[in-house]
Amino acid sequence: KTLTLHTKISTIKMYENYLVIERNYSDYTLTNYMKDIYDFNEFLNGQGFGDLLNCGSNNVSRYYISFLSSNYSKRSINRKLSSIRGFYRYMKERGVIEENPFDEVQSVKTDKTLPHFLQLDEIKQMFSVIDTNTPIGMRDETILELLYGSGLRVSELCSLTIESFDFSNHMIKVY
Repeated sequence: KTLTLHTKISTIKMYENYLVIERNYSDYTLTNYMKDIYDFNEFLNGQGFGDLLNCGSNNVSRYYISFLSSNYSKRSINRKLSSIRGFYRYMKERGVIEENPFDEVQSVKTDKTLPHFLQLDEIKQMFSVIDTNTPIGMRDETILELLYGSGLRVSELCSLTIESFDFSNHMIKVY
């Protein structure tokens, strides 16, 4: 298909509206996704591959990943790939393009990072600054005790409700 410049711009604008209205993306995510798409378009134009809706080569995705690898971290590459993959999926679903050049593209493997552990003196210091003579201080001490004593994750602690506590058996149900 040969598309006019106006059609290309309105198609990209439709995708942007889709991200806002249907996907409810935050302004920050939307800005980054659209930047990723426009950056990819510049890459295509600069390398002579065409443009977003008319990339000529089946290997465009490989060239782009190679280009990204020399300039970005693995996490950034994966976000950029996700942005572009989503854009082409949207375009294919609406019949604007016939093939998604990123259909078969896998995300880059990211390095696993170990969590940061607090030292004993850091934990003691956290407990020492709590004023346990106030309700807020008692709450804060309880939160720290739960995190430190049980090994709960912060997300698990935040999801606790009053029903999570079994006071008669001295237990907490964590989901």
